[in-house]
Amino acid sequence: MSTYTTLIGPATVTGKPVLYSSVAVTTSGLSLDSGHTYSVQWIARGTQSAQASQGTITITSNDISACELSFATTEAVALFHGKRQDPLTGRLIVWDRTASRVYALGDLELYYSPNPGDVTTTSVTTAATFLALTDTPSAFTAGYWVKVNAAGTALEFSTAPLLLDQTTVQTVTGGTPVFAAGLTAQATTGRSAYVYRNDATATAEVMKVYQDHASDDEHALVVAQDGTGDIIRGMDGLVKVFAIQDGGTMVVAGTANMRDVKALGDAYKFLAGAGSDASLYYDGTVGYVETDLVAPSDLYVKCGAAKTLVLSTAVYKDINFGALTFVTGGTLPGVVELVNNAGAGTGIYGRGFAVNEQGSFCFEYNHECKAASDITLHVHWCGQDAPTGTDYVNWRMIASVCRDGAVTPAVITDDTETAIDTQYKWYRTDFAVIPGATGGPGGTALAIGDQIWVTILRVAASGAAYAGEALVSTAGAHVQVDTLGSRLISTK
Repeated sequence: MSTYTTLIGPATVTGKPVLYSSVAVTTSGLSLDSGHTYSVQWIARGTQSAQASQGTITITSNDISACELSFATTEAVALFHGKRQDPLTGRLIVWDRTASRVYALGDLELYYSPNPGDVTTTSVTTAATFLALTDTPSAFTAGYWVKVNAAGTALEFSTAPLLLDQTTVQTVTGGTPVFAAGLTAQATTGRSAYVYRNDATATAEVMKVYQDHASDDEHALVVAQDGTGDIIRGMDGLVKVFAIQDGGTMVVAGTANMRDVKALGDAYKFLAGAGSDASLYYDGTVGYVETDLVAPSDLYVKCGAAKTLVLSTAVYKDINFGALTFVTGGTLPGVVELVNNAGAGTGIYGRGFAVNEQGSFCFEYNHECKAASDITLHVHWCGQDAPTGTDYVNWRMIASVCRDGAVTPAVITDDTETAIDTQYKWYRTDFAVIPGATGGPGGTALAIGDQIWVTILRVAASGAAYAGEALVSTAGAHVQVDTLGSRLISTK
């Protein structure tokens, strides 16, 4: 039967025994047998399984007054399953290996600590510092944080948040490095925070700011700066695509396909003015610029010197002359009263053209005309006498395009015959176009400032001639325009 001696002195442990760590064991007052070999071990007791003692043998030493006791075995780890808040009670045994007997006994509590392979900690050497927390595990204070103490040797509770220098890289599952957030500036770049992800299978955003209370009237996110750089910058890879610059100006940049600013919905508006006084929007069919959202306001388009507003698609404009303004050196048509479809007079007058009667007018190729666009001369008329069936009125256009600094060119002539089959019906006769590309003097292109001289003459019809007079209201030209005027007096 083995005998044992209770520790006297007693034996002391330097440092709190913690799982995955080791502590120094010293004894005093023990008389060691000369030539004997001793070892120290800890065995769990009480409600813990006795088998947990297996593998807990520590370093063997002939000088039991100073040795290391380790707690890194799988048996010791298994004892803590589901019991991480409570220490384990065990017995410290000094064993005389030569005599195969217990030399001394003592009680010793073992505390839980995470595996250093999971959390990297600084080596701890003093008993009261590794978990020097002001609260016990059963009485945490709400709102407190855990931080490393000023000496770098312990964890402690603090009312301030944990601030880590960005140079400390934390490792998450999968080994992807990320820098901690809420940081002090990194010494080399001054960057204070860095959020990074490299995951092809991610199913959510990298970062989300979400304010989730209906009564919270505070801002969800504020980005502020006192420097001169961009307040916010959006990057597509290494390409800057938009920014809110210092002072609040928003810019859109990047490659050609990255410059659209979109209102993602019909009738969504871009608003301007302190009171949202004006808007720009598209309703699904038509685009609008509104300047009367608060009060009617003028709309200015400022283009600068020698610049103007240009329509990408030209529109048509009439340059027309009333028949009563016509003059001629030939036979001028007489003044004829306009009658309604019942034959009653209206008190309104035009000129009634018979065969060989004519009228002349002149106009300028105006400054708003699209450069080198065609001119279509035309005449508006009505037959107030009944036709015999399908009769014809034949019109002749005689025109000349003159230009400052050039001699008068040959005239342009075109005969165009129009059928008339209904009394009191109005007709428009269009003549062959004067081509914009070659209609100017000497076959040049038409240019602003060109003077267009025109005579409208009624001539004999080649078919059944209409016997009545052709009452003319106006004659003139259809032209294309693409600006409100020209950039300079003589330059489009």
